[in-house]
Amino acid sequence: MNSPAAKARLKAAAYNQPKVGDAAVTFVVVGIVGGHTKLPALIKPMLDGGHIDQAAYDGWIGMANGMYNGKEQFQRDEAIRSASMAAMTLMYAAHGKGLVSGAMIGFDPAAVAAECKLAADEIPVMLIAVGNAAPGNWPRKVRRPVAEVLSFSAD
Repeated sequence: MNSPAAKARLKAAAYNQPKVGDAAVTFVVVGIVGGHTKLPALIKPMLDGGHIDQAAYDGWIGMANGMYNGKEQFQRDEAIRSASMAAMTLMYAAHGKGLVSGAMIGFDPAAVAAECKLAADEIPVMLIAVGNAAPGNWPRKVRRPVAEVLSFSAD
C-alpha cells in the first residue's frame, strides 16, 4: 500500500493519527497465530543442508506441536511476541539508517486487517511509522530508570 488513497485509509484505521499519513512509510507488523504449523517448511532447508539431523528436525517439530497445539491464547501470545521482536529490529534498522520511527498500537485491528487483506490466522500487532525527523517532533518520552524495570540475580 503506497498510494495516497491507501495511506489515507490506513490513517483512518489508525484513528487519524497524523504520523501515519506524514511518515515516508508506515509498516503494518503482522503476527501469525498458529505459526508453529509452518515450522516444518521453515527448518527443512536446515535438514536438507545437513545442519541438523532427522532426530533434531523431528524433535523441534514435536516440541513446537506439544507447546502450541490446542492452546489458542498461547499461539496468539507467541504471534504478538514474535512480531514485536521483528518490529523492534525494524526500528533499530531504521535508526541505523538515520531515520526515526514510532510504534503505534492505537488502531482498529479489524479495519487494519481488512485494509491489508490479512488471512484469518494473521493479526495486526502494531504499526510502525518511519521517516525523516520532522521539525517540532516531540523528544523521546521519559523512560523509567533501568534499575526500576530490570534486575539481575546472582543465583
